[in-house]
Amino acid sequence: MTSTVGAGERSKLLSLEIRDRAALYGAYMPFLTHGGLFIPTQTLYPLGTELFLLLSLLDAPEKFPTAARVVWRTPVGAQGGRKAGLGVAFTEPDCPARSYIERQLAGLKADERPTHTL
Repeated sequence: MTSTVGAGERSKLLSLEIRDRAALYGAYMPFLTHGGLFIPTQTLYPLGTELFLLLSLLDAPEKFPTAARVVWRTPVGAQGGRKAGLGVAFTEPDCPARSYIERQLAGLKADERPTHTL
């Protein structure tokens, strides 16, 4: 899983690439109203910040442009060795990225593997 934050404090464009199902499983948050993802980054925007994501997911031939909002932050040095990053909620009711993610994760057995989410 790799992420790139746009240059500058005012930039709110993030690119995220997730190439394997285990990483996608660890980052996806189905419990949010429209779904969401954990994005590993050391750039921590304030809660409520609106973001535009360009998501490269698994073997999908196209990127998913996705509107999102910051709903939590994990700072560098967080307890339990948690990875620094942002929890973002998708803001579109019919988010194509969410539909794709849920199709890819359908049928995976929920297990006790830790995730980056809450």
